[in-house]
Amino acid sequence: GDAITPEAVKAIMAARDPSLVRGADLYHAYCARCHGSNGIAGGVNPDLRDRVHALGAAFDPVVRKGLAGTSMPGFGNRLAPEDVAEIRRYLMALPRP
Repeated sequence: GDAITPEAVKAIMAARDPSLVRGADLYHAYCARCHGSNGIAGGVNPDLRDRVHALGAAFDPVVRKGLAGTSMPGFGNRLAPEDVAEIRRYLMALPRP
């Protein structure tokens, strides 16, 4: 079938928990280019729907500082810790693979 659009995901999130919309907006602004519009990347970039659960509390420092030896840059100069937490909450609300 057809893939779900980012707009549809945001509408579902808004209905479930309006606070997830900001996390979705931040994700699409900073993460979707490499990790896909719905957290599904493939290739060398991980599927974040599963990775966020595997990393748990380590997710936030990876986003803020980057990951050595990979193409993952740090966003600490562009995203506040609260922003990263909202992205994590958004990803945790997505269906897992």
